[in-house]
Amino acid sequence: MKKNLFILPITALFTLALLPLNTKIAPLLNLPISSNPTINRTAAAQLLSLGLAFWMVMMVRLINPDGFRKFWRLGNLAAPASAVKWLGIKENESWRSVGAGFATVITLTTAAFMWLGVYSNTPIAWLDALPWVLLFSATNAFVEEMICRFSLVATLEGTLSKTAICWWSAGIFGGVHFFGTPGGVTGVLMAGFLGWLLAKSMSETRGIGWAWFIHFLQDVVILFAMLG
Repeated sequence: MKKNLFILPITALFTLALLPLNTKIAPLLNLPISSNPTINRTAAAQLLSLGLAFWMVMMVRLINPDGFRKFWRLGNLAAPASAVKWLGIKENESWRSVGAGFATVITLTTAAFMWLGVYSNTPIAWLDALPWVLLFSATNAFVEEMICRFSLVATLEGTLSKTAICWWSAGIFGGVHFFGTPGGVTGVLMAGFLGWLLAKSMSETRGIGWAWFIHFLQDVVILFAMLG
């Protein structure tokens, strides 16, 4: 129904809210769980972000209960994909191979950007940071998938075409990453493509599994630079 379109400005607003929540509000909280102040700030940001994601999930459940039930699961990880010739995705190719392929390529691309920008000239305490990186990557990927992907795919099911939903996800997710890591135009293009791809995966597999996993891998690469 057309009223479901209200999820578009809500998703954009919640996505934008993640910026001040992480940079302005989280540092005000005192969570002394580590001697590393960056870890403490990140933990606070993740707790606040999970709260925001919770309200988004509840909103989706209220607006479109049927869509919520369809997509609130990992989904069929081997579901057939629709063809995208310029990306080499064949009609009915299994998401098991599509997801694994893009997980590898996108993660290596992100790692290359982070290596050139951070890793090559900054010492990283890999082992010390590893537990926190894995934890925060899982929570951050979940939060952003709920707010930027699940909200659109589950709510707009039957209202907009799958193509339109994917492009809305690309626009919202890419736009906010102008201020992210990596930022600027490069960040917008990279995040926009990721937003489009993950929305496509969620729509076609009827679940959050591949989107959460691929997003998790990108956050692992990025968070090592922040926390290590």
